[in-house]
Parts: sequence; C-alpha cells; structure tokens
Amino acid sequence: MDQPVGKTRHGQLTLDEIAGLQPGMSEWMLALAQRMHVMYFACKAGNWDLGMYQLRGMRKIFNNAALTRPKHNAALEKFAKDHFDGREEAMRRQSWEEFDRLIAAAVEASDRYHAEWGYGYIRYRIPSPAPGDYLLPPPAEDAR
Repeated sequence: MDQPVGKTRHGQLTLDEIAGLQPGMSEWMLALAQRMHVMYFACKAGNWDLGMYQLRGMRKIFNNAALTRPKHNAALEKFAKDHFDGREEAMRRQSWEEFDRLIAAAVEASDRYHAEWGYGYIRYRIPSPAPGDYLLPPPAEDAR
C-alpha cells in the first residue's frame, strides 16, 4: 500500500517527512517565552485582558508541545496545573502582587524542570524592558 503524501506546488511530502518538520521543544519554549514576556508586562500595566490572551496562547503551546513531543507530556501537564491555573485566578482577580509572586515561582520551577531534563544551563528570566511590539496599557473604556 502506498504511503499517503501531502502535495505542494513544490512536490510531495510523506507523513513521516511532515512529522519531522514539527517544532522541537526549543522552538515551543521560545514562543512560550515571548508570550510570558508580553503577559507579564501587560498585567503590570493593568491590561489583564491582554495577559489572559497570552496565557491562553501559552496553554495552546503546551498542548501542541505535548502532542508533538509526547515524552514531555506529564511534565508539561504538571507545570501547567501548578503554574497556569493559579496565575489565571490571580489575573481574574486583577491581583498584581499575587500574579507577580506566581510568576516568580513559575520561573524558579522552570529552572528546576530544565535541570531535571538535562538542560540546567537554561535559566529563564523575564526580559527587561517591556516588549515594544504591543501597546501594553489597557485601551480606554470609550475605545472598546
């Protein structure tokens, strides 16, 4: 039986070739770091809606990473449960102090996870300054 192929204007790819194109954890983590950066400074500026949007995107990244890199599934699920759920609640309450404390705990946990997986040289920190590619303060009420 022939293997199914995907056809493009440039040729055909087998399912195995397409699977090999899926991002690795390093690419997923770069996307996650970008969203974390925006989320942190959006919430600091009081734009909780933008922060929640970024958190939803982070959850999608974790789901996709678990799907394409199943050996990390349990660790990703645990990290999300331990560090996304409480953060979401703090954001719903618009509690900067609680949110900031939970972010610090997630960054420390990230360092531990990286070390456990043999990547102890990866130590994430929230970059400074705030990202320049978003308007971080919430829009004025009349602009909505």
